[in-house]
Amino acid sequence: MKSLLVATAATLVAAAGTTAATVAADANASPANVILFVIDDLGWGDLQLSGLPVDRSAGGHAEYTTPHLDRLAREGVVLDNYYVLQLCSPTRTSLLSSRYAYNTGLGNGVITNGHAVALRLNESIMAEHFRGQGYRTSAFGKWDIGYHTWAHTPTERGFDHYLGAWRGVVS
Repeated sequence: MKSLLVATAATLVAAAGTTAATVAADANASPANVILFVIDDLGWGDLQLSGLPVDRSAGGHAEYTTPHLDRLAREGVVLDNYYVLQLCSPTRTSLLSSRYAYNTGLGNGVITNGHAVALRLNESIMAEHFRGQGYRTSAFGKWDIGYHTWAHTPTERGFDHYLGAWRGVVS
């Protein structure tokens, strides 16, 4: 069974063990598993897969040893030219909906407690498209695209399973 896992905690997309060239070469290949990591406040150079030497004293070098992410990157597809907005809610909105956050009404801030703000229900998101293609979908971590009604929560927006915080400001 195909599966989509969104771990909202890098700008790394990994199709586990499958590259676009492999899929194109073998029309009978099973669909790729897709794992998408979204990590707030992490720069490309902070990860070992950036190719920078690991230097715990910072100064522009990779700060974290990331052997598992490195393996996913080697065996998959890396999204290394994705530009984000300055805040988490607009970035997640853009990535999940494939639309510029300002066009969805969520380009100006972080969704906080008590605000009836969310990605509109008529905007489809990535999980809904994957589910429509037979994927099982799961998300873990920070949702941050609205939750003021049950219909705006992850399991109502295409994710079969969700574990994490719905709101944006999470330490």
